[in-house]
Amino acid sequence: YYIPGVRISEYKTWTDFSMTAKVNVTGTSWGRWGGILLRVSSGGTAGTAGTYYELYLQENGNLQLVKTVSGTRTGIVNPFVGTFYNQWWNIKAEVSGGNIKGKAWRVGEAEPAAWIIDWTDPSPLPSGKVGLITFSNVAGQPVYFDDVCVVSKPLQGWTMEMEQSGDPGSP
Repeated sequence: YYIPGVRISEYKTWTDFSMTAKVNVTGTSWGRWGGILLRVSSGGTAGTAGTYYELYLQENGNLQLVKTVSGTRTGIVNPFVGTFYNQWWNIKAEVSGGNIKGKAWRVGEAEPAAWIIDWTDPSPLPSGKVGLITFSNVAGQPVYFDDVCVVSKPLQGWTMEMEQSGDPGSP
């Protein structure tokens, strides 16, 4: 039984990039997760086919990296990151050539300096779209996302500083 929700950006094809997103998996029942899709060349139908990488928070507290080729899923690595139900977590991936790095940490805590996933694919997917993926087999226990950001690599030669003034809720 594998019917996740999949949303793929149609805006751009990415090769080397970093992607971050905040994820909140609600409830406490087994069988729910949420994460990001990387280098999607074919999204398939509701996650049952397609070619892409997935990096998601798994129900047992792990950060799971999966490679899917023509609908065949292969789990790569799944280190423990902590209990995440009903809490906002950051998920971050960096994709460069055949290398995929990943990490996850609670919102409000400092980003860990070290990557907890650092894997080089011997036959990498060359490029593709990005997206979000969820699974919840429990009614009324959705998965939420916020602050999704994708940045092309490498960024060189510029710096941006921003300052906020006034009430962020006012025009």
